Amino acid sequence: MTGLDTLGRRARAGLTQTIGVLFGAGAAIGLTHIGAAPQISTSSVATVLIGLGGAVFGTLAVIFSLLFLVVQWVATTFTPRLTLFRDAPIVWRTAAVAMSVIVFCITAILASGSRDTISASVPLVAVVGTLAVLVLLRVVLANALAATQISPVLTTICEHGQQSIVATYPTSDDLDPQQPVDSTAEPHSIPWSRNPLVLQRLHVERLVHLAESADAVIVMEQTVGSTLRAGATLAHVYGPAAQRNGNGDSDSDTGEIDTGAFFAALDTGPERTFDGDSLLAFRLIADIALRAMSPAINDPATAAQAVDQIEFLLVSATSIDESARRWRDAGGHLRLVVPRPSWTDMLVVGFDDVIAASLESPLMLARLDAALTRVSTVAATVEQRTQLARRRTWVAQARADRFPTLDQ
Repeated sequence: MTGLDTLGRRARAGLTQTIGVLFGAGAAIGLTHIGAAPQISTSSVATVLIGLGGAVFGTLAVIFSLLFLVVQWVATTFTPRLTLFRDAPIVWRTAAVAMSVIVFCITAILASGSRDTISASVPLVAVVGTLAVLVLLRVVLANALAATQISPVLTTICEHGQQSIVATYPTSDDLDPQQPVDSTAEPHSIPWSRNPLVLQRLHVERLVHLAESADAVIVMEQTVGSTLRAGATLAHVYGPAAQRNGNGDSDSDTGEIDTGAFFAALDTGPERTFDGDSLLAFRLIADIALRAMSPAINDPATAAQAVDQIEFLLVSATSIDESARRWRDAGGHLRLVVPRPSWTDMLVVGFDDVIAASLESPLMLARLDAALTRVSTVAATVEQRTQLARRRTWVAQARADRFPTLDQ
């Protein structure tokens, strides 16, 4: 369920910077106490370290300036929900290396004390670290440039969306998705009573263990990526579990779920991530298309590019299993049921608003009709073909009403 593991990556970014600082300080203390030749004048080395440390400190200013500029650019040009550059590992790894070099230079100066000479390895390491920062900074600049261009942005979102779909709807799923929840008692509901937040990720192993320890079945009512509002039901807990084992027996003890442990197994936050949120890519690409079709911008060619990516994602998702995913414990008892967005949900998010915003554009109506026709040729179910036919009729009617001469 974790998909691209954005939340874990953010935690690792902070840990990497902490390790970088500690490594820089430790390396400086260790190298300054090396007494073997060659040795260099401490005053000369201090001058070099001050210069290198100051230069590397400037790279931190560049990195954070880029963050502010690119995030603002993306929010106003594409969509405020797009955070790919902000969350890019290379940005925070570069910051970690820069902080390590700065701390190394400062610590080496302080650790040298009143000695007349210092190991030549100290300035050598500082120079190598500075060069590494410059190389990483070049990569960051290239990423920043790509983050402001429409084609790389759409391609990257599409790639992330495809990975999220693969993670959410695995093709080889041995989790027995069709077995119903067998309950002999009324379920206990777990409501959400806090401020609105997004359900970003589920810690499946924790939830399975929690249900197993209570001999219960947790049935989630919210999909990953949903906004949790006060009063909304997060999950139903069924107990006794009443799961048949290999001998046909069933359990009969009513389970009680520790709500504190339950909430601890959920990651929530103010914004959506690609971790198991298969609809986010559709939302982002549709946002870009809507921004392009707004009267202030009026750029149907960009919107048509966005439709290309939506079409690809829909085609790649036509064969998904829309049923809820189900996890069992080691004994084979059903413990966790998690709903997943349907293919129709993807179609609605990806196309409906874009169609509504494109009714006055012959270019977009033609592109939308072509995309819907293409997806219809690979649709796997009657429901998919029915939903596509409704939207094709919508687009065809708009073309006939507004641009009757185009089809003559």
